[in-house]
Amino acid sequence: MKKVASGQPLRIPASTFNTMVDAASDFQRRSLNRGSSAVPPDTKNGIIIVRNQSGSDRDRFDVLGLSTVIITPTQNAQEFASRWALNAALPAATHTGKFAILQEPIKSNAFGLAMIVGVSPVYVTRPTGETSEIAGLKVGQTYLEAGLTGAQILWEDSGGTTPHLALVRMPAALDQTIIRMRVTSVQGDYLVCQRWTGSAWSATNENVAKPYLLRTSGTSRNGITYVYSNGFTRTATQGAGNETQVIVPSYYTSGDEVFAAPVNYTGVVVATNELKLVDINADGRAWAKQ
Repeated sequence: MKKVASGQPLRIPASTFNTMVDAASDFQRRSLNRGSSAVPPDTKNGIIIVRNQSGSDRDRFDVLGLSTVIITPTQNAQEFASRWALNAALPAATHTGKFAILQEPIKSNAFGLAMIVGVSPVYVTRPTGETSEIAGLKVGQTYLEAGLTGAQILWEDSGGTTPHLALVRMPAALDQTIIRMRVTSVQGDYLVCQRWTGSAWSATNENVAKPYLLRTSGTSRNGITYVYSNGFTRTATQGAGNETQVIVPSYYTSGDEVFAAPVNYTGVVVATNELKLVDINADGRAWAKQ
């Protein structure tokens, strides 16, 4: 495009005219949108803007928990609608299921891009003996830990318990968050199981928390007290009456299968470690009179 002087003939190429029309249409569209002064950010690719409030500079592919919006609708509805962004903090228990993977280095208190949906490299750790293909938020750390729910691991570098790079998809696919397990032993509050790997049963035993109402740690409920003989038999007493109860159907330890879901907290602790898998009770087991 070239400017013309007063009195010179005006010749407008078709491409220039079309550009002017497009610009006018865009201005008209934004002018009619009275609820915002700018077009909201495009989040179709799962990328959002965050402010690093973790207290330190953060590297690309670090993980931060998502907390509050920077400007609320009450403070400025127009700004919220047009240029919203989220504060990102060092992961805490309140950030379970709400985290993002940084797509660029972000200095402390600065803004940058982070992914909440999609495929991205990220740093992960794998506890000894953990074989799952999922990873989730680790409280107080800027990496994911295998065995927690949140993302599906598509590929993983070697590194074990040391943070190392992996390629993950967020969120994890449903068939990766429900795990087929075989029961080998029944304990008071948990089951000892082996995982189906897709072609065979793993030789590694894993502890799976029982559903809350099937645990032996529950000694009273609704005026009834319970005394347990083992992980599947108890005596229930109410007033002067009592009865022997068993779990129905029973856990058959030579072939029964259960489906377990990874969760960040089960309330069942074994050898100082809180279990991260819980039986979803797909077979509808319950205590019943023997």
